[in-house]
Amino acid sequence: MRLHIKVFVLLCLICLASASGSESPKPKVKHRIKLPPWMKNMAELRWPWKKRPKDNREFVKGRGQDLEMTAGDSIVSAMIPNRRILCVPYRWMYAIDHKHVIAFWPGLGTLTNVAKKGKTNAHLVNIKEEMKRDKLMNRGKKRKHLGIVGSLVAALMIESKHDLPFHAFRCAGKHYVEYLSRGKARGSLFSYMHNKMMDECPVRAPLTKDMARTIFHSGKFTLHGKGDKHVIHLALPGVEKLSEGHSARDLWPQYIRDMKLFQ
Repeated sequence: MRLHIKVFVLLCLICLASASGSESPKPKVKHRIKLPPWMKNMAELRWPWKKRPKDNREFVKGRGQDLEMTAGDSIVSAMIPNRRILCVPYRWMYAIDHKHVIAFWPGLGTLTNVAKKGKTNAHLVNIKEEMKRDKLMNRGKKRKHLGIVGSLVAALMIESKHDLPFHAFRCAGKHYVEYLSRGKARGSLFSYMHNKMMDECPVRAPLTKDMARTIFHSGKFTLHGKGDKHVIHLALPGVEKLSEGHSARDLWPQYIRDMKLFQ
């Protein structure tokens, strides 16, 4: 774990130092060099021999104010968001619509002490305003994406204002983004800052695309960690006052109602 701490701090310092330097105009590059898979793995802090999945997504970089995205896209910034450079380790976010993302900002103590289990809140961020000058990347939708159900669970995370478990390696933003995208998150011992999940990480409850209608009308969903002790009940404010059989349609926040789901 001490090695993890040293690597994590070193990468953040390099990113911060690069961001604080003077920004000079980049020369135009006529030809792009195509890196072999093993070099791409090393650039992403993976083992060089790790097999890369077939992925035809186009990763688009841009300022927050100009970046185009749709619900379900995976958005990343540098761990310390800035306007000059985009570098690993990434901070992962999940697009709820064309301008809002769900982001998991842990406390500073949790990030500086990466061996510590902490808490975070799910925050709604308007990247067009709050991150308009920061360099971001839209990595598109992950393979086997679930569709709109991820945005509904993300909204419940935000609106219920529950504390969520966080660990820089074992329950970080990427674990949450993978769960919202694919309904499952695993992590790996050999994936930097995306290790095997700790028991408290609440991304184990079954989540499928055909659950969208039920979640929308009930306004509720339950997150599960490993075992019965790690359960988090998410619900829209006011849903407990609804009579049996009544839909929670009007309780959803405006950014969800604007999608005009299940009319």
